[in-house]
Amino acid sequence: NGGNAVLTGKMVERAERVSLPFLYKGLSFNKPRRSMLVCSMPIENSAKKLHIINFELDAYLEPEQKSQQLKAVMDYAEKLYQRDDYVIIGGSFYKTFAESDARYELSNKNAWNPEKLKANETPLGWSLAFDQTVPTGRILSKPLSLMGEEKQGYVADGFVLSPNLEQTMVVTVDQEFRYSAHNPVLLKVKFK
Repeated sequence: NGGNAVLTGKMVERAERVSLPFLYKGLSFNKPRRSMLVCSMPIENSAKKLHIINFELDAYLEPEQKSQQLKAVMDYAEKLYQRDDYVIIGGSFYKTFAESDARYELSNKNAWNPEKLKANETPLGWSLAFDQTVPTGRILSKPLSLMGEEKQGYVADGFVLSPNLEQTMVVTVDQEFRYSAHNPVLLKVKFK
């Protein structure tokens, strides 16, 4: 009973759950089937629509399998953009956005570590929107209460924007992981 959500005061014309490739072999009763939530909203005084795609990749897939899930998201978004609409892709990529940042190097080399998002994994001309001043996610090798000073974090939550959108603000809200293994990321954009 978990999933993605888009909360808005605007009218949502259509909301659809779109499954991502399910890549587990063998029994998988304890593995969630990943999906993306696509919300389409009309734009006032325009024939265009704004599509917001919210998703969470599977953190523990092999890198090439995770790339297949990400490709499914990007291909879907590209089709929406080709209609001359606006598209915001947001969620947990479980891939780091920043090239490198010493603040987020792992002290425990045996802990899970997200790989880097490759330039060719997003459509040509689309832009990334992320904030690396605060970690967006944390390593789950220990309960938060036992992490002490070694809170292992990373920046793997953010947005990919279609070329007809311009980021005006992106900021990670430091909740110190009180409510989740992720901190919320706020985004403001304007139409070009």
